Formats: sequence, C-alpha cells, structure tokens
Amino acid sequence: MGQQAGRNAMKRSEADVLRSVRALLKARSLLHFRMNTGAMQNPRGQHVKFGYPGMADILCFPRGKVLWIETKAPGKPLSKAQVEFCKLVVDEGHHYTRAQSAFDVASWLSENQT
Repeated sequence: MGQQAGRNAMKRSEADVLRSVRALLKARSLLHFRMNTGAMQNPRGQHVKFGYPGMADILCFPRGKVLWIETKAPGKPLSKAQVEFCKLVVDEGHHYTRAQSAFDVASWLSENQT
C-alpha cells in the first residue's frame, strides 16, 4: 500500500494541490485569497487581461506576514514568469513558497511560527 500511495501522490494535479492548500488555510482560519491571471473577452468583444504574469495562486496573511503560495503538481517546475514574480515580491519583503502539497505549506507555517 505504501508504494501505491506514493504513486498516487505523484499523479496529483495542481488543482488537487490548490484545493488541499486552501482547505488547510481555512482550517487554520488564515485569511487568504485565490489569485487568478489570464485574459477574456468582455461583453463588448474587447480582450482584457487580468492579474500579473507569474503571480502566485494564493495570497495569504499569516499573523501579519504576507505570503504568496504557488501550487504545483509534484515534480513540476516554476515557469520563468513565476521565478521573476517570486523575486519581485521577495525583494519587497514578502514571503514566497512553492507548494506541491498542503504539507509544504504546513511546514512553512511551522518554520515561520505562525
């Protein structure tokens, strides 16, 4: 069973990771927001972009800190835009973490005493 559990963990999608991280943050009563980037057509047919290139999936405020959380399926690397976004926010004094599971976020919170 241990090997099967390990294989299933590797098949987790980014959406699975995102759901589990948000469930953890909610269970800990931590204020957080789902951030979206992309583009769409408005009712007038105009192309509208929203968000910032590479912006992390979740913005969280654990105990007065600013934490950006990028969720990734296990084994998936950050894109160039995500690496640049990470540098941008860290240079501003924010925190940033890449999460392949809710455990990654729980570990960050524990290590940062929140």
